[in-house]
Amino acid sequence: MKELPNTTCNLYNLQTLCLTGCRHLAKLPKALGKLINLKHLHIKSCYTLKYLPKGIGRIRSLQVLLVDASAQQLDGFSVCAADNSETLQLGDLGILDKLQGSLFIKGLGNVRDASEAEKAQLVNKRHILHLELDFSNGDKRRQGERDGEMLSFLERSQSSEFLSISCYCGGTFSSPNWMISLPNLRTLVLHSWKNCDFLPPLGKLQSLQTLSIDDMPSVRKVGVEFLGIEETSALLNSSSPTVSFPKLKKLSFSGMCSWAEWEGVGGSAEEDSEVRIMPCLSSLDILKADSLRTLPDFLRKTPLRNLTIYKCSTFL
Repeated sequence: MKELPNTTCNLYNLQTLCLTGCRHLAKLPKALGKLINLKHLHIKSCYTLKYLPKGIGRIRSLQVLLVDASAQQLDGFSVCAADNSETLQLGDLGILDKLQGSLFIKGLGNVRDASEAEKAQLVNKRHILHLELDFSNGDKRRQGERDGEMLSFLERSQSSEFLSISCYCGGTFSSPNWMISLPNLRTLVLHSWKNCDFLPPLGKLQSLQTLSIDDMPSVRKVGVEFLGIEETSALLNSSSPTVSFPKLKKLSFSGMCSWAEWEGVGGSAEEDSEVRIMPCLSSLDILKADSLRTLPDFLRKTPLRNLTIYKCSTFL
């Protein structure tokens, strides 16, 4: 199927339109906005689809929008031949205030104006619990600074439970503060951050249960900054217990080709009973880490049950 019939737009009571896997679908009708009762639109894996019609912004009851824009330019869900006035732009998501459940946006690297991300108003979408952001398809030589600015604008609401960020080209210190202050976040996936030298202080995420870090070739050391713990001297003088990754159960590292060191707090601070690191960790996967030599001492105190080490250095 290459086109959806225009008569589909006359189904005024339609609540769910699922087009997932329609690989040859090239466009949606301009009058799609007439489906005023539509609540669920699924267009994932529609690889030929060039853009979404602007009229979708008029469907105020739309709750779920699953978007895979792998063949699109996300500055308007469009290609150069399309008229921007007819295409749904990233900023138009701000109008869809009833969105809930899951939202997947791919191709953010092609957004030319970072302010479009601010207009999307993701911070106000309290009912989107599952969000996937893919920054692919951009000019990698100029994308780093823009990615950092965009990600700061794509701030999530405090109710988020699942967050995945892929192909992000921002530098080490451009990960936004909002990412480490989500109180309800349970699952975090960071994939293919090519310019990241150090991991963000993810240990501060109080509800995080599953963490997956994949394909970060510039990371050479994982240490106290990853744990989200302050300086060792401050720890020793602190009267309150310090817990890093208090609820983390599953941790996975993969494709960390330059990763050579993994350190904890170290010294007397790590032996101090007031300092606890990953006290709930039960599963650890380390895959394709050719340079890693040692594991941190704090793992001895975790309730680890499942350990997978695959294609790593023989010296580990």
